[in-house]
This record gives sequence, C-alpha cells and structure tokens, in this order.
Amino acid sequence: MVNQSIYELMIILDTTSSMSTSLLAVKDAFKQFYKFSQLYNDDNQMLRLINISYGDYDHRYKSINDVVKVFDSNNNNFFNDILNYKLSSNGGGGDTIEALRTALYKANQIIDKPTGIIIISDACGRTSCIKCSNNKTQENLENKAINDDIFIDF
Repeated sequence: MVNQSIYELMIILDTTSSMSTSLLAVKDAFKQFYKFSQLYNDDNQMLRLINISYGDYDHRYKSINDVVKVFDSNNNNFFNDILNYKLSSNGGGGDTIEALRTALYKANQIIDKPTGIIIISDACGRTSCIKCSNNKTQENLENKAINDDIFIDF
C-alpha cells in the first residue's frame, strides 16, 4: 500500500540543453530541499515531492513519454533518479519554445489533491508566447502526442 501524503509539491523542470548551468543549481537546491523534507516526514509520508522533467519534440521524441519524465517521492529511487537524470534525455529544445504544455498536461493527470506547483524554465511554452519563433513541426508533434494520449485513455 502506498502511503498517502498530506502535502504535495510538484516541480516542473525544463531539462533542455539551454538549461545546463541552471540545472546544476536546481539539482543542488532539490537535494537540500529533499533532505530537509525528510526531517519532517515519518511513516505517514507527510510531503510528496513530484518532479516533472520535460524537453521537446523532434524526429526522435514523438510521444508524451519520450518528452516528459515523472519522478515521484513515493518511489524509493526518487532522489537518485533525479540526480542521475541526463540533460536533454527527453529532447534538446534549445533557446526556443518547448513542450511546457505537454508537461502541464501530464501534471494534470497526476494531481489528485491540492498541489503546490513550481515551474522552472528559460523559455515559454509552445503557442503561449507570440514573440517566440514558432516551429510548426514541433507544434504538430506536440498536438498529436497529446491528442493520441487523450484517445488512448478512453
């Protein structure tokens, strides 16, 4: 039986290559926060931490599970999985719009109670920023992945 948490904190993290220097600091902060949270967690799992790491679509990464990785503190390997996660393991991205919409879609599937959400990124989500140059191929891949996932659930 999985312990039920009282509080949930979700960190949605852009893991594309343009985030390389920021991710080192984020991983260090996450390590400190995780250690701190363990001081107050008992067998009742007071705090559930969820990390959603997202990249972007391209010719290799075409499905939601290719682009978005979920790490959950209910998993015993949570901390090590995050620290060992490789930059751009889920699509490179660069300094352009990325698959934030897909990450938020995935977050919506996971959340089952009030949850604090922190988004860390250096680029806006696809179709949310008029000033960002829009890549129609990536937009089409993202739309198809989300639509395919919606129809699989029914």
